[in-house]
Amino acid sequence: MSLQLRFRRLAEADIDASFLYICSDNSDAAFRFLDAIQRTADILCEIPDMGIIWEFADSRIPTTRVCPVRGFRNYLVFYQTVGDAIDIVRVLHGSRDIEAVFSSEP
Repeated sequence: MSLQLRFRRLAEADIDASFLYICSDNSDAAFRFLDAIQRTADILCEIPDMGIIWEFADSRIPTTRVCPVRGFRNYLVFYQTVGDAIDIVRVLHGSRDIEAVFSSEP
C-alpha cells in the first residue's frame, strides 16, 4: 500500500532554491533535479523505511529519516512518516550544517 505524499513549505522552498541554483549553471540538470526529487519521493511512499534515521542532537525533533535524491546524491531528502503519509520535511545539500538548519526552525 502506497502512502500519501506531502511536501512541507520549507521543503518546497528548499527545492525552489536548489532548482534556481542548478538552473543558473545548467537548466537541463535543474529539470532533471525536479524529476529526481519526485522519483525519490514516490519510492519513499512505496518503501518508507528505505531511508536511515537521522540522529539529531535535539531530542525534540521527531523521528526523521534521510535518503539521497536519486541521481543527485549530494542532495538529501529528510522525511517523516505521519499516519498514512510521507511528509517531505526538507531537501538539503549534504554540505549544509544539517543540525543548525533543523535547530533554527520554529
